[in-house]
Amino acid sequence: MIILEVIIMDRQTALAQLKDVQEFYEKIEKHILEWHADNTVILKGAKIETASFRFYNNGKYIAYCNVHEGCFDVMMRYTAADILKISEIVGGMSDYAKEVWEDRYPCSTGAWIHYYVSDEDTYNEAVKLIDIKLESLIKKK
Repeated sequence: MIILEVIIMDRQTALAQLKDVQEFYEKIEKHILEWHADNTVILKGAKIETASFRFYNNGKYIAYCNVHEGCFDVMMRYTAADILKISEIVGGMSDYAKEVWEDRYPCSTGAWIHYYVSDEDTYNEAVKLIDIKLESLIKKK
């Protein structure tokens, strides 16, 4: 029998694992929470050295942030309309952003991406990608 150990971390412990990129995570969290009063963050369970935070807008999923050693990834699902918007701006983004976009995982008429944030440049691009998601959620109300 295999037993999986699951550790539930508090927010401070999980964020402490970010080390150099903790500031970028906190800025992304603040950015999302300031977009709209209904945005919330929920600390989900953690496995060994990874913690996941989920952001919601009025009960609708915005993004997961998965904490890793020295970085975190922002995982988002986009609709078909979001895909068109991102396709218009991705040409002016970094090679990394283009690669992430090309490797997106199809889901119905939309797609999922994992965007790793480790420095100022990846933070700035992550915010652009988050804003597209937030714009489509806020407009649906």
